[in-house]
Amino acid sequence: RGGSAFGRAVHAVLQTLGPDPGERGAALDLAVRRHAAAEGVGYRAADVARRVGYALDSPAVRDAARNPHWSELYVGAEIAGTLLEGFVDLLYETPDGSLVVVDFKTDSSDDPADLEERRERYAPQLAAYALMLEESTGRDVSRAILLFLGPTGAHEMDVEDLPHAIARVRCALARESPGVAARTADTLPGVDSQESRR
Repeated sequence: RGGSAFGRAVHAVLQTLGPDPGERGAALDLAVRRHAAAEGVGYRAADVARRVGYALDSPAVRDAARNPHWSELYVGAEIAGTLLEGFVDLLYETPDGSLVVVDFKTDSSDDPADLEERRERYAPQLAAYALMLEESTGRDVSRAILLFLGPTGAHEMDVEDLPHAIARVRCALARESPGVAARTADTLPGVDSQESRR
């Protein structure tokens, strides 16, 4: 998995704990210390814990905890002759049966203009997740949420016009097929693969 050591530590703690708000205290402290050390960023354990706390307190993660949900879920589907695959940080089912994709990003600031630019950059990645899920499950993905875990808080930003974003990913894959046999969601145009896991 790509991304920075700090981002991997935050993702690993969130995967270990899941969205359940009851997983705090000693369990959170142990997971933070273990994963920060494993990634070589033990000196940033307090910052890892802070970003994890922002995620767990966010509306999207609290909503996921109240519904059927899955963490670090592998998804894949053949689209226009290309095997597209990736890992969804958090997926949950809404009461109406639709699915919501949540992707954690730790490479962000709290600046609104910067966040807007990052939303545009990462939109193809989340649209690809939504496309794979719709193709493989036959169910609608109603939202794709980027959860930016900045220095002072969490910032939730939906992919705008998700159906259009999904259609753009499908068209992009159709244009390059059959030249590319397989591709990960974080290597689509507009997504920096080194930043996608931060």
